Amino acid sequence: MPDDEIEDTLAMYTAISLSQRNTQMFNNYYNTIVVQAVSGLTHQIEVIDGLIGGLDEDKASAVNVSYEMTDNIMPNLYPSMDSALNLCISTNSGTREVIVSAEIEGFTQKYEKKITVTPENAFYMIKPQIALDTMDLNTSRTTQFDLTLTDASTGEVIVRDTQPVTVESIYDICYYSNAFGTTENNNILAWITAESEGVLTLRRNATQILGELLGSENATLPGYQPAWGLSSGDPNIAAYQIYAIQCAISAMGVRYNNGAYSFSDMQRVLMPDAVLSSGSGICIETAILMASAVLSAGMHPLIILTPGHAQVAVETWTGSGQYLLVETTMLPCDPETTSMTDMIALWSDDEWAQYLSTAGENGTVYVLDCDLQKALGIKGLDYYAQ
Repeated sequence: MPDDEIEDTLAMYTAISLSQRNTQMFNNYYNTIVVQAVSGLTHQIEVIDGLIGGLDEDKASAVNVSYEMTDNIMPNLYPSMDSALNLCISTNSGTREVIVSAEIEGFTQKYEKKITVTPENAFYMIKPQIALDTMDLNTSRTTQFDLTLTDASTGEVIVRDTQPVTVESIYDICYYSNAFGTTENNNILAWITAESEGVLTLRRNATQILGELLGSENATLPGYQPAWGLSSGDPNIAAYQIYAIQCAISAMGVRYNNGAYSFSDMQRVLMPDAVLSSGSGICIETAILMASAVLSAGMHPLIILTPGHAQVAVETWTGSGQYLLVETTMLPCDPETTSMTDMIALWSDDEWAQYLSTAGENGTVYVLDCDLQKALGIKGLDYYAQ
């Protein structure tokens, strides 16, 4: 490798994670396309056979409908879902105007659209708009998914169906793939809320702590800008900000909860503001809170997920390829009793490679780059409301 190229183990792990995601999504979409192609071919054969045999008027104008409605929704992942209803529709011959109406009671607005149905199979992926102010999302509940298809000319009801659907709490996440979109490990990025009210308050409190440590004139989170007499690229600029954020989290009453976190089952993960208000967080929750604040301050955080644990890495400077490891579970802490080196370590690329390789011997390691949140379109309900 040329001397001017930076070895970056965390970037490599991120690329592997993205490669796995892309493969998973490709397989999901490929399977959908194959199913629709086979369905379309089967329908065309049936139409041709019917025309040859002679269709009566009722059969000729009939609308063929097949559909699948989701029976489970993770609200904070709903913006990233491809659909909540998959509809396949066609006629035997001729065209008909049909009004499609779909609604998840108490969770979405009513979706309504007029479509022109032809003998060619048409596949619609439908996701009604969320009605954010109609349902308490702090707890799980069962509601109804209503679907109606009506002839636009005659008012004849072609399909009317109601099926139960469970709307989990806003804090619930599960990792799997199904017909309504790929849900996978990167979707934990939907929990990053860099501009939420609680995170902005945390930032303000962190600046006050920096002022106490470095002098009132230095009460600022400069991100990747020279500050406090330190030159551009100095890793201590990022380290001081991370230290102040962690001390501010502690000062706001948050304590580490030694609870379990797993990718294998549905997990309850509090949003950053809920961690601050509840005063407690498991490792993934304190890591997400730290990452949100670091991102809000204009720095580059990554979430490191090793078997049974979650931590944060922060790039020392834009494009440096060097990272600080942050142990966000060190709570409580304060400037008088906890040194910066107790919770933050600057590791070489070799140290990162060794750490992640060793952790990988006991299970899967994921590195989630928080800068990819917007690029991948992984947005939680806080973005949906904007």
